[in-house]
Amino acid sequence: MESERKFDFNSNGLSSKRKSWMDWGYSSICTNCDFFYDMKDFLVRWLDNVVCEQRSNGEILDYTPAPKDFYKSLEFTGSLSSAGWGDAIVMVPWELYKKYNDQSILKRYYKAMIKWHNFSKKSAQGEKTGHKKYIWDTKFHYGDWMFPSFMIGKEASGAMSTSEATKDLVATAFLANTSYLLAKISNILGKDSSIFYDYFEKVKEAFQIEFMNGKGELTKHFQGCYVLALAFNLVDDKERVSKKLGEMIENNDYCLDTGFLSVPYLLDTLCDNGYQNLAMELFFQRKCPSWLYEIDNGATTIWESWAAIQPSGKVTKNSFNHYAFGCVGDWIVRRIGGLQLKEPGYKEFYVRPLKQERIERYQLKYETLFGQIEIEKTVEFLKVVVPKNTRAYVDYNGMKKELSTGTYLFTLEFTL
Repeated sequence: MESERKFDFNSNGLSSKRKSWMDWGYSSICTNCDFFYDMKDFLVRWLDNVVCEQRSNGEILDYTPAPKDFYKSLEFTGSLSSAGWGDAIVMVPWELYKKYNDQSILKRYYKAMIKWHNFSKKSAQGEKTGHKKYIWDTKFHYGDWMFPSFMIGKEASGAMSTSEATKDLVATAFLANTSYLLAKISNILGKDSSIFYDYFEKVKEAFQIEFMNGKGELTKHFQGCYVLALAFNLVDDKERVSKKLGEMIENNDYCLDTGFLSVPYLLDTLCDNGYQNLAMELFFQRKCPSWLYEIDNGATTIWESWAAIQPSGKVTKNSFNHYAFGCVGDWIVRRIGGLQLKEPGYKEFYVRPLKQERIERYQLKYETLFGQIEIEKTVEFLKVVVPKNTRAYVDYNGMKKELSTGTYLFTLEFTL
């Protein structure tokens, strides 16, 4: 939150960027800051700018507003857009709909979503046939940008190498995910959703042919690739693939190795696949790279690189105020605090705190359209306040309760 407060416009870096990159919209701001602030009008205004800048072929530019010298970026990457960045035109309205239960937001940007999806499909296909036409490997993408194993130490190969190592798999994963989201959005708006579901299945099949070796492993052995494959439902044997991800983290000294596009899904993916303890281990990790490593090294805002100050003491040129990795705040609210959406607008919500012993007491308050939700937990009790005209579903340590409006206090069993 301190990172966001340092800006008076939608930007994500004070050093080299000072521009509103599209990954800004989803990776942290929409999912994280929009919980702490009412950012609906702010984000809608920004999305209007994104649509204004959208090219006639449907391409969404890497950042919006785009200054006059934007097209010089062709000299850098050879491209004006990237998977995961442009997909914010679908992902941000979807997140706003879930929070505010406002279908008009989906209607407002539906045409722009379709145009981006059509551009993505055409770009992926190129001159290819068979399953290859669903693999988006025809242009530049940032991929799982700046994952730490390529950014730290004497052998570090730099940010562009993180793109080269992951871009084709990551772009294809986001092509699949956006197709799936468009199917859900189309269904909500009463439009034909089958074409998007069908396309998702084709991309999923192509993904498995191209990027899986038949042994429950990906052909690209990076944590972020495994995270996205699991988070976007692109693998059938989730147990096997998640086990491999867990082993990769353990073999990396219980440290993460995820970049801009995969880190928002990392801890949730572990929790959803039976690795809650490993997720907590990563969250409380103090070695580099980790969130607490930054704090231990004096950070008051989120860094652009996991090792902006490297373990050797070397200070890099990366920004020290760049909130992409601040997306963990969203996970804290939903998994540790336990507040999870069931119906748009929090008309119905879950209270599902992780069973953990490291944080003994916390209190969470959130203002919804219906009033304030409150969750307070200690080792002795769980308190839940349910606003008027809403319903809560408590699920904690074997206790399941359905709650209507009111204040509830549950005594918890605990051991010293």
